[in-house]
Amino acid sequence: MKQLKDFAVKVIGMTDEEAAALYDADENIKEGAFDLLASKDKERLKHIKESHKEELTNKFNEGHAKAKKEERGRFEAEIKEYFGLDTNSQGLDLIKDATALAQKDDIKTHPDYIALEKKLQSDYIPKDDYEVIRGEYDEFKQKVQRDSILSKVRSDADSIFQSLHPQLPKDPKRAKNQKDLFFKQLEQFDYQVAEDGNHIILKDGKRLENDNMNPVLFGDFVKQKTLEFFDVDEQSTKGNSGVDPAGRTSSASYKDKGEFYNAYAKETDREKRVAMWEAAKKQGLV
Repeated sequence: MKQLKDFAVKVIGMTDEEAAALYDADENIKEGAFDLLASKDKERLKHIKESHKEELTNKFNEGHAKAKKEERGRFEAEIKEYFGLDTNSQGLDLIKDATALAQKDDIKTHPDYIALEKKLQSDYIPKDDYEVIRGEYDEFKQKVQRDSILSKVRSDADSIFQSLHPQLPKDPKRAKNQKDLFFKQLEQFDYQVAEDGNHIILKDGKRLENDNMNPVLFGDFVKQKTLEFFDVDEQSTKGNSGVDPAGRTSSASYKDKGEFYNAYAKETDREKRVAMWEAAKKQGLV
């Protein structure tokens, strides 16, 4: 009892009164106590993210401003070198100095001017053309990177998919078409590849999380998607023993969400966790 109260106060941030309210008069954990803890933890994590949002934004703006200043400095140094300008002018004032020099009658015959003119003609392209080419290049680069990521993700997802023994049509062509449609569903997400195969799932640039703001495990994600589209061999979701990961038959039920989440968090076997999830889903707990 003391450990749970200490956890609620020191980690979750609940008051002593709120922690005490988790128990009834006989000091038994109330029904719904774990739901309350999960809700409080979600609020705590949300507050942490929001409290650091301004700091992260300022760091980004500082880095951007620094890079912009350095790039402008290199450009101004190049102008001074080619025009032979000995000046401390910057920005618009430097452009004015270079323009004034260019208006002199002999400037266009100056060797440095001619060299710069040739360099601009051979090494540089108009800004509009550059933006188009750069955009096409970036788009191509992103496509290559995404194709590489999806290839790895599909390979790992297929291993999980096959382990569930999904019921596919006997006709090879129809089976392939159904598998392709299934994997198209996975391609609607983005991924950050992990060496251990537990890839981070992204949706609209944000990590896919459960209700407690924890990342959705890649193996669980693929298995849940598989169960949404296919019937599978019951043994593949219950394990070789034919029972669920809590040691119950498939008809057993959890008392409440708290009991389910507690058992689910302790279980490390991914296949058993799928069976636990399905049992809770049938009860309407998830």
